[in-house]
Amino acid sequence: AFLPGPEIALGNDTLVCFNEVLILNAGQGYETYLWQDGSSGQSLVVTQPGTYWVQVSNQCGSGSDTIQVSFSEAYDISLGNDTSFCYGNTVILDPGAGYQSYLWQNGSTAQTMVAATTGTYWVEVSDSLGCIAKDTVFIEAYMDFEISIGEDTVRICQGDYVFLTGPEGYADYLWQDGSGFPTLLADTAGTYWLEVTDENGCAARDSMELIVHVIPKNLLGSDTIICPGEELNLQALT
Repeated sequence: AFLPGPEIALGNDTLVCFNEVLILNAGQGYETYLWQDGSSGQSLVVTQPGTYWVQVSNQCGSGSDTIQVSFSEAYDISLGNDTSFCYGNTVILDPGAGYQSYLWQNGSTAQTMVAATTGTYWVEVSDSLGCIAKDTVFIEAYMDFEISIGEDTVRICQGDYVFLTGPEGYADYLWQDGSGFPTLLADTAGTYWLEVTDENGCAARDSMELIVHVIPKNLLGSDTIICPGEELNLQALT
């Protein structure tokens, strides 16, 4: 049988993405392998730029090849720290402009993503060389909540009052008059509202209308005297 002499090729000089590795393979079937770093395996993992060579041999002789490996300039992206916000708000995630392509966790290819619900968001961007960078952020949207201070409309008589009471357990209370207690005494006609804030800094508000009825006085007028046989016409005052 005819055994050919070693003819190997590591390929053309190449450019590798900054966050990848290149595996150089001299091919199988040789008796010996010798790389520039002294290793003797069939392949070599390249993680740094430089000049790499390998020498192989079999019964018919030896052969060698050299390759120049370069790495692209490193870049990084950031979506920011994990964050949270109150229900109804949003945050815009943006890895920055100038990349060749964008890919978000939901398949969107836009530069930015509007995050409105709780979840893990990630984006993968690539530059003009096709090199990829990725970042992930966790967003928590606190649940919405409602409160009540009673009926929307409350009626009382003049001189009476009613206690308006908010729900217990919230971090802060704020009434329309600036007071900060869970309960408010209401005796004047008008609109009353309470805003509470929970431990996450999220707020909810409820309001009511207080109507005060005025008690009529002296509907028949002042006391008077009439003579026997006379009549007095009584008419309620308005």
